[in-house]
This record gives sequence, C-alpha cells and structure tokens, in this order.
Amino acid sequence: MEIKFYNQNSVDKKKYSVIIPLYEGKLVLVKHEDRDTLELPGGHIEKGETAEMAAKRELYEESGATSFELTYLCDYSVEKNGDLNYGSVFMAAINKFGDLPNFEMEDKILVEEIPVNLTYPEIQGEFMKKYIVKNGGKFEFRQK
Repeated sequence: MEIKFYNQNSVDKKKYSVIIPLYEGKLVLVKHEDRDTLELPGGHIEKGETAEMAAKRELYEESGATSFELTYLCDYSVEKNGDLNYGSVFMAAINKFGDLPNFEMEDKILVEEIPVNLTYPEIQGEFMKKYIVKNGGKFEFRQK
C-alpha cells in the first residue's frame, strides 16, 4: 500500500473526505455499529457535494458535532492492490456536540492516546501522525 499527500486541492477525482477532530485536547474517534474498531469520521463524497460539504456532513452524522471549525489540510491518494483512490483530509476543532444521529455509528469516543484498534491503521494512522501531536498531555494540531 502507498499513501501520497498533495497540496491544496490538487486532485479533482476525490472520492472520500476524512476529518481529524479534536475536542478539549482529546481526539474524537467513532465506532461503527458493525465493527469493534475505532476510526476517524469520514466517508464518501456524494454527487453534488464538494469535499468540504461531505466533511461537514460526515462529521455531524458520525460524531454528532454541531459546532466546529473545519480546516482543509491536504488531498491524498491510497494505492492498494492496484486500486487507486483519492480524497481530502480536514481538521476540525469541535466546540459542541448534539445527540448522535441514528445512522451507522454506534458511538463517539474521546481518546487521550491513539488506540491500536483502528479500523484503517495504515491510512488513518498516517493522517494522525502527520497532523496531530501530543503536547502537555493533550492533542493539538501540528503547525502546517
């Protein structure tokens, strides 16, 4: 598997939006109802949506975040077994949560350490290593 990162909106055929959300110094991960692992919020960019629109929708649907500051970080590609997909990565500073919508996520989890039981450790683990750092016991976004 190979992951590549690209500068500001350099990829046109994006399929996914992934969000790295922090809330009060903790990383926000979500648990899908059909899995025992945790993951970053994110998902498919629907027809008629921009990557940013999808990121906002997915963050709400998967974590219940109702007030947040979303910032574009980069585009990325993942090539695995000859299959190449593109997407965008965003960071979100969450201010407030509402109820978790009744979609596919069972729960949101606020963590103080990156867990080993990630759904997509090779991909989302790389996003987290690149964009967040632990400082004084709390997560914060790395300076670009």
